[in-house]
Amino acid sequence: MPSIRPIKTLSDVSSSSSSSDTDSDAEVASKPHKKTVNEVQHISFRCRPKISLQKAQNTEDSFFFIDTAGGDPNEAERPAETPVIEETETDKKEKAIISKKAEIIVDPKIEKILEKAVIKSGFDNLSVEEAALKSKNRQKKDRKIEREKTKGKDWFDMPATELTDERRHDLELLQMRDTLDPKTHYRRPDREVLPKYFEVGRVIESKYDYYSSRMTKKERKRTMVEEIMHDHEIIAKNKRRYEEIMRRKAITRPGAFQRKRFISKSSIRKKRIAKKK
Repeated sequence: MPSIRPIKTLSDVSSSSSSSDTDSDAEVASKPHKKTVNEVQHISFRCRPKISLQKAQNTEDSFFFIDTAGGDPNEAERPAETPVIEETETDKKEKAIISKKAEIIVDPKIEKILEKAVIKSGFDNLSVEEAALKSKNRQKKDRKIEREKTKGKDWFDMPATELTDERRHDLELLQMRDTLDPKTHYRRPDREVLPKYFEVGRVIESKYDYYSSRMTKKERKRTMVEEIMHDHEIIAKNKRRYEEIMRRKAITRPGAFQRKRFISKSSIRKKRIAKKK
């Protein structure tokens, strides 16, 4: 129960003060004045004292509570803590049994018929886009788009990677690997067009390899084209091969062994001077 304390009202205090001023000292001595006090119920509230975090989590009471004693706030009696009931294994088993019983048993014949139906179980939980009815042609197009995202199970669901400029240059370089290393034999590519399905990986060296067998940070590049552009041996080799090809073309071009019909004036003058001498 809340504590009840007597409190004086302003009307009582003012009446007592005015009567004491008007009455004389003799009347006060002969007729003693009795002060009337109206008792008013007053309920006091206070903040809860500091408690530990564990006790605060266990208790489900509010931040404020009724002060029944009306004393020191640190010594105020708090309501009893509500005990935390933990679920036992039997309770969990009972819940599992109830959930299994709650499942709806459907005839297998009806399930086969419902497979072709548009509205199935769980239709209410679908979003607006998924729940929208689609035609057969639209469903075929959606299935085709989903199939084209990967190569299939035979290729371990290889994705159709986005073809950027860097990846396109790397794929073109792989098709020209015979020219980069003519001494080794490579299989001829199956197609001249760049592949649609491919994956890009990164080779990680083993920690047990010696440091000389690994590439330095300066030698590491983002793409294969950048590695070849910074490889001076390959650049010098390609330059040498290009000069040989151009020299061979100069000899085997049409009209290389034929005489020129047009003779310049300087050559005619030289011949005349030679004859005069």
